[in-house]
Amino acid sequence: MNWSGSSKRIMRQIAKMTVLLGTFLFVKVVVEDFRSGKAGFWSLDLSERVMREKTGSGLVVVSMLLHLEACTCEPKHPLPTGGDGDVGTGGGGR
Repeated sequence: MNWSGSSKRIMRQIAKMTVLLGTFLFVKVVVEDFRSGKAGFWSLDLSERVMREKTGSGLVVVSMLLHLEACTCEPKHPLPTGGDGDVGTGGGGR
């Protein structure tokens, strides 16, 4: 069994679920903010609870989207290894 592929698949599923939950929380807080009228959508007044929650859930969504993007990018050119297995020695000479 290939644990490496399995763990990557599980991590992607967790990241996707986190994006969905973070998006749900972000929308919930935006709607709550709109209904209460305490702070505007672009307000940066962090003394309001809804603004702290909106900022936090927005950061979660952005970080998980970046994580998903990083997981999908496979390195096109692996680092060159020397003849003795050292990375970047250019042929094993010291």
